[in-house]
Amino acid sequence: MTRVDSDAWIPKAKKRKAYRDHYRDKFYAEFELKKLSSDMDIEGSPKKQRLQVLRLMNLTRKGALESEHAKMLTKMAVTLGSIGLGKGVMGAVSENRTNLHQYTMKKLRDFFHSPAFFD
Repeated sequence: MTRVDSDAWIPKAKKRKAYRDHYRDKFYAEFELKKLSSDMDIEGSPKKQRLQVLRLMNLTRKGALESEHAKMLTKMAVTLGSIGLGKGVMGAVSENRTNLHQYTMKKLRDFFHSPAFFD
């Protein structure tokens, strides 16, 4: 454990910070996320997540320890493609259709003119 009552912890903390920042940036780049983005930018609809699911399955398949595991993941990916996950009428189910940030307390306060409403 690093002692924080000596100056030795400062270079260690900088090294850990650089390490964390590197892997955080790598994570954001790999999953095509933007730093400090709104949670409304992330969609769970099958239409939006289909390719992400297949990418994650492929990544898992590459790291599979057993050949049976890799074969099963390949079979699952083919099956997902054949059943049309995210395609058709139901593909947009759970899509973000409205931005919930328009309903924050500040926005509601601006809408309601009575100051007693938020007392």
